[in-house]
Amino acid sequence: MAGRQCLHGGRALTLLFEGHAHVVLNDGSGSFETYNFSEWHDFSRQKPHPESVGTVSFRIRVPRVILLVVFDRLPKKEVKFTRHNIFERDKNTASTAGRL
Repeated sequence: MAGRQCLHGGRALTLLFEGHAHVVLNDGSGSFETYNFSEWHDFSRQKPHPESVGTVSFRIRVPRVILLVVFDRLPKKEVKFTRHNIFERDKNTASTAGRL
């Protein structure tokens, strides 16, 4: 499964607050619900949980699973220009093969 990564709870809440992620929660019947920040805040108030953090004015549950809805970049992959990499790219075929 591609793209799985563990985040700190604070980072997950930041992404949620900024609108870059939604919380994914199993509803118990095998289905999943997604929540934006305001929905998650309301849910946290209605169903308190020991794994929550406090702010100045409210407590909010720390999400276990988030879904990124905004993704701004792919990690940069640097490929070295070597003979081996050129042959790998060209499927081990010489550059002059098949030409007259």
